[in-house]
Amino acid sequence: MQVLDKNGIEDIGVWNLGHADPGVWSLLQGPLDVAHLRISDLSRHIGYTGVGPFHSFEHAPVTGRRNIDVSEGRIIGVSWAELPRPWQIRRWGAPQTDLIALTFDDGPDERYTGRILDILRDHNAPATFFALGASMLGQNDMMRRMQAEGHTFGLHGFSHSHLEDMGEWWLESEIRLQQRMFATMTGQKPILFRPPYVPGSGPLRPDVARQMQRVDAMGYITLGSDIVPPDWTDLSADEITDYVVSEVQAGKGNVILLHDGGGDRENTVKALPEIIVQLRSLGYEFTDAAGLIGHENLDLMPLSDPGGIVETMSFAVAGFFRNYFHIGFALMIGIGLLRCLIMLLGVWKRRPAAMTDLEWAPSVCVIVPAYNEEKVIVRTVRSILASDYKNLSVLVINDGSTDDTLVELYGAYATDGRVTVLSQRNQGKWAAANTAVACSRSDIIVAIDADTLVDRDAIRLLVQRMSDPKVGAVAGNVQVGNPNQMLTRLQALEYISAQQIERRTYETVNGIMVVPGAIGAWRRDALKAVGGYSAETLTEDADLTVSIIRAGYRVEFEERAHTWTEAPEHLRGFMAQRLRWTLRVPQSVGQLCCHFLITV
Repeated sequence: MQVLDKNGIEDIGVWNLGHADPGVWSLLQGPLDVAHLRISDLSRHIGYTGVGPFHSFEHAPVTGRRNIDVSEGRIIGVSWAELPRPWQIRRWGAPQTDLIALTFDDGPDERYTGRILDILRDHNAPATFFALGASMLGQNDMMRRMQAEGHTFGLHGFSHSHLEDMGEWWLESEIRLQQRMFATMTGQKPILFRPPYVPGSGPLRPDVARQMQRVDAMGYITLGSDIVPPDWTDLSADEITDYVVSEVQAGKGNVILLHDGGGDRENTVKALPEIIVQLRSLGYEFTDAAGLIGHENLDLMPLSDPGGIVETMSFAVAGFFRNYFHIGFALMIGIGLLRCLIMLLGVWKRRPAAMTDLEWAPSVCVIVPAYNEEKVIVRTVRSILASDYKNLSVLVINDGSTDDTLVELYGAYATDGRVTVLSQRNQGKWAAANTAVACSRSDIIVAIDADTLVDRDAIRLLVQRMSDPKVGAVAGNVQVGNPNQMLTRLQALEYISAQQIERRTYETVNGIMVVPGAIGAWRRDALKAVGGYSAETLTEDADLTVSIIRAGYRVEFEERAHTWTEAPEHLRGFMAQRLRWTLRVPQSVGQLCCHFLITV
């Protein structure tokens, strides 16, 4: 390079490009870097030996080391301490030229594979099927038919993923899973493998070669392909046939790759009989993968333990879901749309109940169970006292708080005659609410959570709905007061759906299942009739609501009675809340069934 520079030669050509020693690039990029030149790394290169459609790995790459002698800034001597090696793959199994192996990838597909088997049977032509694990689910009969009709089958992966995108554990898990599927369905364990998305002549990228070497080390034999008509495109049946026949006549190879699944393979099915007829007329004979190397297919599919009942049932269940998932999915969408329609019709049908006595103003006791609510309790009570309904009192039950909840309450309301503060040892919200109800003498009980803010007219609107003696409880309209992040914003949307639409519809059939703890009005007589709040379920509000309905009362919804509550801001709190909400309906229904059985 120095000599060339001195003589004014600036442009240099490298021949043979792609096969040059990688060290040449460091020479071309700048000053002489001897340390870099001492290492020769061919790990990005793949070398092949032999001829044939089968591939075996001979060795992984080896980094070469040079001894370099330098004098006066020039290299004067080079010798190898260790020769570099690329990935080395051996091609083998080249058959006699008149043998043709038909192979099919990506099946089985119930639309095409059965028809292909019919054609092969009618023309007495064997084939090799590289099945996809996901496609095998639920296709036990098809796989057994392949076996019974003497065809060879191999593995094509479970998910048809790119090898370079799969980790070692993922790759090995997919292969072992598919192998167990073959064993369970057919009692045989194929050792043939064809990787998805890899050229039939072998891998071109080192990351793919590395994955295929792992498969080779697991004891599998890789079969490539020679003639691959692009039958996944819009080629007609005649074009597929012409492509295959011309490639065979040109001596391009013996292994034909077609597809029996993974898309529309109608033209492949139409082309297959003509391919067989024309190639036979040219003197070619058909065999399977085993026949290419002079073996029986049992040599490539040895017998195996078919597995136990657990494996059989597992694959059967998975196959059932795969075959009928689309039906179930469509059914769920249909049910969801029907539910939406019913909800909208219910909202349209519902008419707010007329107020029978607008001057009705019974005494109201607002109960607030509180546990460790020092940061919000004063604010909540303040919003209650700001109500435009004047005939009310506030009763706060401190349920054994370990923080300064009690201190905050006494500091703010010790001299306010409208507020009463009671304390008890920690027993849970249901016990605190029952204590408050027992200590109250009001006709109407309004229960509010300790972290809830109440609109000025909310209590009045709830009480007016209870002027009808048949109404035992009224649910208020709870809204999210802290929509300051994605999780709480999503909950705000859910609250709108659940209350503005669903509760209005449920009210038309007296089917409101929950009067929320954040705001709800209860008739004292109704509470006494059902025994108050219960500890038998995780959601005492749902349990009490159902009991009120069973006692013959109506439960209504007042959408104008707004309160603002703090929704969980972290996933852990959100999941704990949703667990309680998820269990409330089955627990309430279970309790109803128990009561029914006892009374019977």
